[in-house]
Amino acid sequence: MFATRESQAAFIVPGNPVSHFVTLHVAVRLALEQFAGAKAAWSPVKIRLAENFNHRPDAREIFWPARVEIQNGELVVRALRWQSSGDMTGLTGANALLQLGANTETPKAGDAVPVLLLEVP
Repeated sequence: MFATRESQAAFIVPGNPVSHFVTLHVAVRLALEQFAGAKAAWSPVKIRLAENFNHRPDAREIFWPARVEIQNGELVVRALRWQSSGDMTGLTGANALLQLGANTETPKAGDAVPVLLLEVP
């Protein structure tokens, strides 16, 4: 949730750790950068998926905690293991979010997938 009053802005984010982390990076971070006058240049990049992972298609868009690393001179992404939005261990080592569109099939190892980089590997 987002609201403004005069020159003040307020964000209300979910309380579960993974939901909070995703909302902070996907929505709040972009809003704050725009308020500061920065160009909205944060968009997904396509990176090869290093290995298969267990994902069931969902009616909602999902931003899955992930780790981008260099392997054999190439960037690859690994989906991190997590069980729910309350599973804080799923954020351990996350430096990216793997973007999975609504109702999309699970990508396979070797597929180029959209990734939001949170830091440069």
